[in-house]
Amino acid sequence: MVKRRLVVAASLLALAGCGGETVGPGGTGGAAGLGGLGGMGATGGMAGVGATGGVGATGGVGATGGVGATGGVGATGGSGGTGGGGVCAAGLEDKQGPCKEVAEGVYAMHIVLDTHWGDSPAVNPLPVADSGRGNIDIWMMGIIDGVCPDGSGGTGTIKACGTALPPLFSDVTCNVYQIDFPATIWESPMIPTFTTTGMTEGFNIGDMLTLAKETGLVGIDLTDKKGAWPTTAEAGTFSCSGGKSGVDCYPDHDNDQKPGITVIINNDGTQYAPDGCGGLNQPFVYQAAPTELLGGVGYNAATRTSAVQIGLRLAVGGGGEIADCSENAFGQGAAIADKPDSRLYSCQTAAGAECSPAQAMFVDENLPEYTVLAAGTAPPTDLVKPRGQGALDSTPSQGPRTRVVRLGDVGQVFTCADVRNAAFPAWAPALYESPDYH
Repeated sequence: MVKRRLVVAASLLALAGCGGETVGPGGTGGAAGLGGLGGMGATGGMAGVGATGGVGATGGVGATGGVGATGGVGATGGSGGTGGGGVCAAGLEDKQGPCKEVAEGVYAMHIVLDTHWGDSPAVNPLPVADSGRGNIDIWMMGIIDGVCPDGSGGTGTIKACGTALPPLFSDVTCNVYQIDFPATIWESPMIPTFTTTGMTEGFNIGDMLTLAKETGLVGIDLTDKKGAWPTTAEAGTFSCSGGKSGVDCYPDHDNDQKPGITVIINNDGTQYAPDGCGGLNQPFVYQAAPTELLGGVGYNAATRTSAVQIGLRLAVGGGGEIADCSENAFGQGAAIADKPDSRLYSCQTAAGAECSPAQAMFVDENLPEYTVLAAGTAPPTDLVKPRGQGALDSTPSQGPRTRVVRLGDVGQVFTCADVRNAAFPAWAPALYESPDYH
């Protein structure tokens, strides 16, 4: 079987949260988050938003081993640029190995994060959404080029190409809240890419290939991209680069004429499950998210939101072991996920009206945070399933996982649709193929 075991880590698009800095085998766990829909943590967020373009046609490796003058992401997507990876120094060791010809290339990555969310009943007896456990799926494109003869000096260009989140249940309202990321987000030429360094310790099977972690912003601008993250209360007032503030700090990266990037909450009213809700065993149906209480005893159905605009901060990086050197190599292994940050700027009700600042803040504060489980860990024992059916599944997590496929050479153009449609290898063990994967 043809394989390349390339582990590429990425921050995620997911619902809000706080938590540990990294997640991986033996890690501390962390939180994944979808910007304003994120729940309690001011630093909750989502990350890894990408564009559709592949590598520009004129890119490639320069004569000295660096990236060609016009390299970088092509005009069909991403953020263009002059290419990364500098000129290789003279006198570097010219390492040889069967994998040298395919070390550079364009890779599709599928990352799966085992997460849990929610508060214990003692902390929050009437939450907007119940506690739960489920997987967050992320698809990303990674371009590795400019690798020097000794394996150093390369550039890694990363962009996300899709995400899927688990549904949220409310046993109080019999609603299911499903956040969807339209494909048009990834197709926008305004979505930025993020550049890091890429290198390999050699070009033989068993050598390690790594992408250094880097921080990037999507749908938001900060004076210091690694500085203090604005709180919910500061969402519309903080200052950013160039002395700007307010809406000017939320660039329209998905090109939809709204600040930040827009994600959708399913509001079609169809059934997710025919029964199981509440004491009367009612059906669960898809519904937009509440923006305010009604009389202190329920949620105002007339002002629910089905679209929110957010900004986010992310960090990407990782590495893996080369397992095979075939042209269309692929592989799988453990991943790393750093804590992301996000902030909601605005939202619209299902009827099309703009949310008030108070309604936007309600959304930002009241949906649960997702915490990414490290390998060998499980959710807290005081979290219960929807409908009060005991504690959440306590099966120890396998931790974050990634599958990687080499799409082609640097200089070939690939889209985010190519990434999502790539023929990823099956997970091993078969546990990862199960819809109930933990």
